[in-house]
Amino acid sequence: GSVTRPNQVVFKLPDGTVFDIQLVMLNNNATTPSAIPFPFKTTLAGFDGSLNAITEDTVLTAILSYIPLTVNFEGQDPLNLTAGSVFMLPTPPVREGFIFTHYAWFDALGTEVIVYNGMPLEILFHGRTEVTLVPRYRMDTPFSEEEERRIRALEDVILATVNVLNDGIGQGSGFIVSRTAVSGQFEYTVLTNEHVISNYTRVDIRLFIGGNQYDFANVTVVGSDAKNDIAVLKFTSSMNLPVIEFANSFEVRSGQIVYAVGNPLGIGRFDSISQGVLTSARRFLSVESSLTYVFQHDAAINPGNSGGPLVDSNGRLIGVNSAKSVYTSQAPDAIPTEGLAYAVSSFIAERVMIDILNNSLPSPFRSRDTFGVTSTQLPTNCNPNEFTGVCLSANPQGSTAAFKIGLQSGDLITHFKHPRLTDFIRILNPAELDEAIYGTRVGEAITLKIIRNGSEMTLGPQNLE
Repeated sequence: GSVTRPNQVVFKLPDGTVFDIQLVMLNNNATTPSAIPFPFKTTLAGFDGSLNAITEDTVLTAILSYIPLTVNFEGQDPLNLTAGSVFMLPTPPVREGFIFTHYAWFDALGTEVIVYNGMPLEILFHGRTEVTLVPRYRMDTPFSEEEERRIRALEDVILATVNVLNDGIGQGSGFIVSRTAVSGQFEYTVLTNEHVISNYTRVDIRLFIGGNQYDFANVTVVGSDAKNDIAVLKFTSSMNLPVIEFANSFEVRSGQIVYAVGNPLGIGRFDSISQGVLTSARRFLSVESSLTYVFQHDAAINPGNSGGPLVDSNGRLIGVNSAKSVYTSQAPDAIPTEGLAYAVSSFIAERVMIDILNNSLPSPFRSRDTFGVTSTQLPTNCNPNEFTGVCLSANPQGSTAAFKIGLQSGDLITHFKHPRLTDFIRILNPAELDEAIYGTRVGEAITLKIIRNGSEMTLGPQNLE
């Protein structure tokens, strides 16, 4: 009698990768692989669905095929794709004054996904057999894409910056931090310095858009805090104006580029921008009349810049310009100063603003209960491998938040968080812990990361009192 030999059926992907190998006897059926990888069909090239009639006494190869994909383009014929791992996209229609940059499609969550030539089909599929690609353009300008992005961000900052008048006199600047639709108009919240509106009878706001002047009289002064040199104003307008977003001022770094926007020397020089660097990310507690935490930078500011925003290259607020050191003394040993400007950190400005809006501003400076830590030691005294943090030299007292959260002598505080922060901030020294506590609203829950006896721990949350 005859000897029946097995046939080896090899299943491959189009790129040649072996996916499955089966041994079948003559005239028997191979089984369809149970886990064919996406995005391939469950049918096989050259055979029917059940792989009947395999009669050759040889090694057989079955190649899996791609799911067909239809790609639609705005204003162009669709593209039907089958086998292959790459494809070339057609050139979209030319738009005068614009340069084509890329195609994009939108996923199930509405998020824009950039598509490029040569994108593997399995990336473009995402469970689809049809997709629509939208061409994206940018303005044809003499600027690089990065510079164009920065300019656009600063243009929004300019539109959100206002001139603040105290009894009809242009005393300083301010900027819009929130916009709410109310009865067909928009209600805007503005931050400025307290010293800009101090002793006011009437406060007005003036906008400059394309060189045109728009005035808003009898602006509401919601409240102010002289200790932190922050005031909150409100006004309404039918204009749809941009809002400046708060940055996390604990993430700033010495040497980063910063921009001061405002109206120096009165309304004739509206919407001026000066560029500088953050010359020190270390906080200062007392500058001029302010008793708050400020950054030092060297962007040029002058009378009229007070209350204006200090922003990063993305147009996000890192501080409120408040003061600068100047050469005023006539004494023989007086030292001239240049490039010493100060801005209240956005972390503190945001806390003060929320307290004012909620009518919960603590009255005198540090009137809240103290946190309750004693930290006279260097971080290495608590952990020889750590050079930053706050090392506790004594047990906290029983009535303080530090005691309630569970801190002990010898703990090294390394990170801090409260609900307004999306993540923990790194604490480098006692001054930063002090600022973090000072930037926390009374009643907000704080959480700490510490190192105790060489082990990392998380303490909290505990409400700050």
